[in-house]
Amino acid sequence: GKVLVAEDNPNNQKLIEILLSKIGVQTIIVQNGEEAVESYKKEKYDIILMDINMPIMDGITATKIIKDLEDTNYKIPIVALTANSIAGDKEKYLSQGMDDYLSKPIEFDKLTAILDKYLNNNQNINIPKIEEKIAMKFDKNKTIERLGLDEDTVDMLLDNFFLTLD
Repeated sequence: GKVLVAEDNPNNQKLIEILLSKIGVQTIIVQNGEEAVESYKKEKYDIILMDINMPIMDGITATKIIKDLEDTNYKIPIVALTANSIAGDKEKYLSQGMDDYLSKPIEFDKLTAILDKYLNNNQNINIPKIEEKIAMKFDKNKTIERLGLDEDTVDMLLDNFFLTLD
């Protein structure tokens, strides 16, 4: 599969890139909705992961433009990415043209479920499953297990995260 990710946060970009590369999915990352629309016009993707709140052009506007272009290009599933996960958000984004919804922070098993749903049609993608565990406070070992990453990668993500804090 080939995934276009529209995400403005560098930490989220890195995490998504690592998670997608772990399962062998080709990933193209853009900074905002405008870049997502331009990339959609130039290349064929299997799915778009679209952040909702981005500078220059938000995810909802970009989704509407891409859906308008689908007649001349091809139909593509667009999954909303948002940290604003309150009751009714999923329905709101689906009514605005999104095909699915994934809340942040992204959990590996939920990401793989989305990819399995949209990419596994007639393809043999080996998507590992990880048991879902919810922690009330930060626990590095649980994070390693939850994301399915090694300790060095989690340490690198944490270092990048702390470097970007004001």
